[in-house]
Amino acid sequence: MEGAYIAVNLSDQIGSILRYFNLQESFGNAITDNASENAAYLDLLGAELFIDTRKRHVRYIGYVINLIAQQVLFGSNMESFEESITDVTAVEAELHAWRQKGPISRLHNLIRYIYASEQRRSLFLQVQRDQLEAMRSERLRGQDAYELKHNNLTRWNSWYDVAERALDLRYAVDDTVNRELEPYYQKLARFNMRNSQSAVPPKEPSLLLDRLNNDD
Repeated sequence: MEGAYIAVNLSDQIGSILRYFNLQESFGNAITDNASENAAYLDLLGAELFIDTRKRHVRYIGYVINLIAQQVLFGSNMESFEESITDVTAVEAELHAWRQKGPISRLHNLIRYIYASEQRRSLFLQVQRDQLEAMRSERLRGQDAYELKHNNLTRWNSWYDVAERALDLRYAVDDTVNRELEPYYQKLARFNMRNSQSAVPPKEPSLLLDRLNNDD
């Protein structure tokens, strides 16, 4: 009933404003997202103004496109996916859940890894300063280092912004990942040189599973 209560209150308030300024006849179209509360509100407002608001209810195309884009990236059950990771407390379990969604989600894990500590973030920025300027996109040649962008499930186009910035800085991302994996590769090389059945191979870091290749 909460949605209906909100709709009634909004209808009373906006209806009163329209009547006070004598704007009933000027009512055109209402543009909203697809929330059911908006449709309920317009039904009530239409009854007050004696107009058929259902014929004047325009669904905001940007909202619809954003929903379609999220389905393309994450599948049709994005809401259940979000709920499944909300209650996860184990970092590895959460990383694994994201990893199942493809390249864009592995990028999410990489960005999270880089910004999980100030030391890694500083390394990422320093890598950019050490690289040739030509290794960056032309969009990012105004300063010596740039930050990666973070996704926000409630901000439209955030995934596009995340991917675009990561592509512009792809060499810095790859270099940072390789430097972070260097200790593992050194341990693996020593393990292979021992050639002993009793030796225990080094544990693969989860970062290894989130690396992105050219196809990604």
